[in-house]
Amino acid sequence: MEAHRLAAWRDEFLEAGKAGLKGRKTRSDEDRRLAEAERKIGELTMDNEILRRITENGGFRSRRRSVRAMLSAGVNPAEVARRLGHSVDMLMKVYAGVFQDERERANQQLSATFRSS
Repeated sequence: MEAHRLAAWRDEFLEAGKAGLKGRKTRSDEDRRLAEAERKIGELTMDNEILRRITENGGFRSRRRSVRAMLSAGVNPAEVARRLGHSVDMLMKVYAGVFQDERERANQQLSATFRSS
């Protein structure tokens, strides 16, 4: 194989690669905003479905149980409030009893831990 033939193939290959990359579309700002909006719509749809199921299965009592479950699972109160459509302050006021229950449970856990050490 002659060197000039290899060099010609290489040059041809590199030129074809450049032409291929030039024709490739880049993602525009509009496409990025659209993708972010679609992601947010999906997230809100899931949140709405969760809240719909909560209210269908017992209304406020079930919603209160869901708040307790989320907090017990370690979900950040700010995220719980967001999912409920409340501010954190409103969450604390409306669900104060849930937080009192959590406080008592935490106190029991801490007491048991300190007794065993």
